[in-house]
Amino acid sequence: MKKIVLTIAAMLVQLGAMAQTEASRWSIIPKIGANFSTMTQADLYYEDMTKADPTTRRGIAVGAEAEYRRGPLALSAGLIYSQQGCQYDDMEGVFKNQELRLDYLSVPLMVHFYVAPGLAFKAGIQPGFAVRKNKKGEAFTIEDRADGQWSGYRPFSDDGLYRSFDYTIPIGVSYDLDQLRIECRYNFSPHDATKYDLNEKNRFWQVTLGYRFEL
Repeated sequence: MKKIVLTIAAMLVQLGAMAQTEASRWSIIPKIGANFSTMTQADLYYEDMTKADPTTRRGIAVGAEAEYRRGPLALSAGLIYSQQGCQYDDMEGVFKNQELRLDYLSVPLMVHFYVAPGLAFKAGIQPGFAVRKNKKGEAFTIEDRADGQWSGYRPFSDDGLYRSFDYTIPIGVSYDLDQLRIECRYNFSPHDATKYDLNEKNRFWQVTLGYRFEL
């Protein structure tokens, strides 16, 4: 253990020395891409114990980040519009077109470690403020009416189940090709997205293409 600690300390000292000898720089990086998201513990159960598992919701991610780099280390902060949530397969006679839309204005705060020219590994924390939190779909309904029994699908919507704030832990990798940046991040949340401790948590992959403007 002592050798490991000394090795890590030596690496940090070396990185610090490298950072002091290289010029610092600021960049602004607009980006656009796609999210592939789902939710943990978001299974749906019905009276006959039929279960529907959540499937992937495809959404957009668009925004910008500001990055400060000195040597092999960099820090960044940004603002990203991020579409998250999940979808469900249709179940005949139960529901159809059901989707959970959780859209956030996210603030990624990241540490970047450049291990080779253009190649960086990164991690951080990403608070998110919900701009949409809606579960919607069409549920199969049977009603008794004066003119007989009616059955069919009725639309439903629920805006009150999910919290207005969430945060995720993003980890990822990026590669800069001249001014272009290709990036992939995996985001997972340790935080329950619901108001009632249902243990539903955000999970999503985010793939983006950005363009770096040096300041």
